[in-house]
Amino acid sequence: MITETQFVQFDSISLDSGAILAPVDVAYETYGELNENKSNAVLILHAFSGDAHAAGQDKETGSPGWWDNMIGPDKGFDTNKYFVIY
Repeated sequence: MITETQFVQFDSISLDSGAILAPVDVAYETYGELNENKSNAVLILHAFSGDAHAAGQDKETGSPGWWDNMIGPDKGFDTNKYFVIY
């Protein structure tokens, strides 16, 4: 599975402390297919990594994702069943 990191930019994000971060770029990858009624999406958040490459082979570097043993066909987060956003 070849993956490509995607990006979304938020104008600003307000923190509980009252501070505002602006602008904020968020990197993410998706795996699997979103079903017609969009009920198979799974969002994985992980605080220990600044790396958005979680699974598969990175399109640019060829390196495997750091959570490759958990995300993919017939794995813990089965991309035959789920649309995984990381």
